[in-house]
Amino acid sequence: MSAFLNGSGLTTRGLAHERDLLIGGLTFRPSLCQTEINGETQHLEPRVARVLLALGRSAGTVLSRDDLLACCWDGVVVGDDAINRVIGKIRRLAERPRADFLIETVPRVGYRIVSRTDAPAKATLNRTADDFDVAAGRPSSLSVGDVVAVLPFDGEGGPEAASLAEGATDCILSTLTRDGEAAVVGRTHSCRFRGALKGDAARALGATRIVDGAVSIHDDELRITTYLIEGASSLTLWSEQFNGSVADPFALQRITAMRVTEALRSTQAMDRPSGTAPGAYRIAAASSNARRGERGNRFSSVP
Repeated sequence: MSAFLNGSGLTTRGLAHERDLLIGGLTFRPSLCQTEINGETQHLEPRVARVLLALGRSAGTVLSRDDLLACCWDGVVVGDDAINRVIGKIRRLAERPRADFLIETVPRVGYRIVSRTDAPAKATLNRTADDFDVAAGRPSSLSVGDVVAVLPFDGEGGPEAASLAEGATDCILSTLTRDGEAAVVGRTHSCRFRGALKGDAARALGATRIVDGAVSIHDDELRITTYLIEGASSLTLWSEQFNGSVADPFALQRITAMRVTEALRSTQAMDRPSGTAPGAYRIAAASSNARRGERGNRFSSVP
């Protein structure tokens, strides 16, 4: 068991004796099984509170599933579904405005909490959930430039793929926000559009660009497929697949995020001027995709 768990006494002390903890922008009161953010209080199940406490006290250290079982389930063996359910509830806490933390999954190792507040702020166009009209789900005020929504990537291949899909989504969203070339819809708003609801995202969020994709696992190979879509026409402007080892997902996520950022810049540069016929724009997009394909990248066809 990790040194963190040995030193914390979580397996014997219980929640009643634990001091309050600040995780990102969220105040966590273990003794009351409560979290508070933006003046709003939310009650947690005791099991969820214990896992959140263990991850929060670990200060970014990865905790294995065995660690979590020892300190949060008192060593009782439970199925993966029980742990996944609790981690899922904590992920939803992280999606709240100003929560400023996320859960990272280290495949076949465990989990850790990472604070978003360590990410540098950049440019006045970097919009998050705080800049949105919550009732309408639209930016309250935006200057010139694209509005980009990063939709939750689909996980194909079980719980591990689903967790890595969440990580890929977060990595791309964070990278685009730091880049500052476009206004980025906050995750709290964009994460609502999953499955069949994705088709409504551009209109509901006022997004000019949509980033979507999927993560799949085949044996030990990890594949991330990404799409950059024009919001108004649903035209696929760019698409690419990235393959790597499931043992090092973060490297592949970072590469993917960088390429999405480059693709966004490229499509901004080739935006049609006012009055250009839609057909001419599609031809230009198809030509650009073909040139990229000659360099070895995989791109979807333009309808």
